[in-house]
Amino acid sequence: MMRSAAVRMADRPGSRFKKHKASRHMPHTVKSIETFWVDLPLRSVPARNMVREIPHWTLFEICQVTLDSGVVGIGETMVYYTWGAATVSDEARNKVIGRHPAENMWDDSLGAGLQIALFDAAAKILDMPLHQLLGRQHRDRCHISWWDMDLNADDWISECQLAQSQGYTSFKTKGRPWFDVVENTRKLCATLPAHFEVDMDFNGFGVDTAHCTRLLKDLEQFPNVVMFESPIPHSDVAGYKFLRQHTHVPLSMHTAHHFGETPIEVAIREEMVDGFVLCGGATRIQREALVCQVNNRSFFLQIVGTKIAAAFALQLGAVLENARWPSVNCHQLY
Repeated sequence: MMRSAAVRMADRPGSRFKKHKASRHMPHTVKSIETFWVDLPLRSVPARNMVREIPHWTLFEICQVTLDSGVVGIGETMVYYTWGAATVSDEARNKVIGRHPAENMWDDSLGAGLQIALFDAAAKILDMPLHQLLGRQHRDRCHISWWDMDLNADDWISECQLAQSQGYTSFKTKGRPWFDVVENTRKLCATLPAHFEVDMDFNGFGVDTAHCTRLLKDLEQFPNVVMFESPIPHSDVAGYKFLRQHTHVPLSMHTAHHFGETPIEVAIREEMVDGFVLCGGATRIQREALVCQVNNRSFFLQIVGTKIAAAFALQLGAVLENARWPSVNCHQLY
């Protein structure tokens, strides 16, 4: 099993969101929704690399929901990335204001910031950890991977050293053709302890089995490399089956989010991958997590943002039995 920084649910800041004394004489209906944008600076290594492809990952919309009882819920949206619209829409506001948070907190269409804020408020009303609203607790420690995009070898090495200094034992990064992935992985793994694990995410840049098979065989020689994520496009059912038969390293892929991608049921039936990456709103994740549980497939959660989103991901990870792989939250970038 992949290992990483393990965080106790009882000790993690945000795992039991800050208590707010609710009035017994006022209704717990949504009174107002406030939003504001922030531009959060990246650390130096991510900053000089992410400018190539995803410079907008510094932009967040913070959502604050205030109830008539005085309870306040907080959520966030990574603008143009997390589920839903980049900003809380007028339609979403009209749907939520005047209603109890529990009436709409399972509505993924509200977007990340508002949905997380409603869950936060509902948990505070009941004075309970948020994960108790999501299901039966399965674990009290959730594993998290350190994340970086594609980097040169020196930056990979420095980031993994920083990750280890903070207790992480798992690193997710990107495999891209504009770097010598095999040679850079060789340099990185020469600096890693045996227990430190690397998930290599190709986002389909392996192109096809003709190009990707030998690449994966070259990379599997490094024991630290424990997962190949999305090596080829998700629509290539036959290609994934072929690759899985020709590597001993587990394969994973995102569940379908776009037209033409392979549905999770087909991926399981065709034995395309060993597990999945789940992202999106609470309802979608719960539904796909149950599919994984019934079919004994592992997955990791990818809920990206600052520590607000990371705290919400920990609550989900606490109750989803097959969330066996370290989650990706990316809050280490800032």
